[in-house]
Amino acid sequence: MIRQLKANDQEVCLQLVKQQPAENLFIIGDVEAFGMETDFQKVWGEFDEQNELIAVLLKYQENYIPYAKSSFDSAGFAEIMNNDPYFKAMSGLKSVTEQIEPHLRPYQSKRQTYYAKGSSLNGFKVNTDVTEIATVADAQNLLAFLKEIPEFKNSVPQTVEKKQRDIERGFSRAVLVKSNEEIVASAPQLQKIRLLQ
Repeated sequence: MIRQLKANDQEVCLQLVKQQPAENLFIIGDVEAFGMETDFQKVWGEFDEQNELIAVLLKYQENYIPYAKSSFDSAGFAEIMNNDPYFKAMSGLKSVTEQIEPHLRPYQSKRQTYYAKGSSLNGFKVNTDVTEIATVADAQNLLAFLKEIPEFKNSVPQTVEKKQRDIERGFSRAVLVKSNEEIVASAPQLQKIRLLQ
């Protein structure tokens, strides 16, 4: 059975997705930052016969992120996405998204991406004298900088107002390097505890 998750489902949702924290970083971050239901975010879950949560589908803006450890009602998740007139993109583990794709109406594009997971710094030191944490005032320049990167050009659809809101709430954190007040490098700032859980 698939149903929309509410605030009282948040802990069980996080327990499921935190079994693979690096792979579910976006789901974890979105749920921790914004909860289970806002005007731009919703979460659905599939429960088995024992009422155990076995799959999660998060909608953030126009993007959907599904997660399941094994088989799930992929047609049911696809129906939710197909019924959303604002649906533009799906991201997530290939083993999960491939189960949904045959049931989806055509959507914007498909591209395979990869991630790297670091487990230690092995004595690596960062020179923090040239870095600064992004503030709300940096939002417009940071978006413009990210859109100049070919790999990010089509995946940075957010508005300056949304970026400002995300920075203000602490959801979006970035470390910047500037030269003459112009951003020349940027990296996401992640909370160590979230990566190690």
